[in-house]
Amino acid sequence: MKKITGLTLIGLMISFALFAQGQFPSQMWHKGQIVTADNSVYRGLVKYDLDNNVVQLQTDKAVQTFGSSNVFQFEIFDEVYGGVRTFYSLPFSLNAGDYETPVFFEILTEGDDIALLCREHIVTDNRNMGMGMGPMMMNPMWGHR
Repeated sequence: MKKITGLTLIGLMISFALFAQGQFPSQMWHKGQIVTADNSVYRGLVKYDLDNNVVQLQTDKAVQTFGSSNVFQFEIFDEVYGGVRTFYSLPFSLNAGDYETPVFFEILTEGDDIALLCREHIVTDNRNMGMGMGPMMMNPMWGHR
């Protein structure tokens, strides 16, 4: 009986991993927390949408949506990449004008005097590269160790 239960559990984990591979991190719920502009901390399952600068929190009671103007920062544990990812809401001019609005940025790395920030953007490329080399040639991480 223990063997069947163990095999069933392994099967569920594999099927979840295969399902998760078909989704981008921004399309999945992650364990995490949200710190609002008034320093309130909310913990639960977190899902983010950088295109619309909103983050959602799912708890046992409901799903709440927070805009970037109401959030100081949020953190998620990304099971796909295996680590904690931290996002901050910072004033930024999206158009070349002078008007700045709060926008979510992810902290890639930070030092004493500088931080490297990024924004995630999903792009689909349907070009046919020929000779079966498409995925290898289009992958920016190919060949890196």
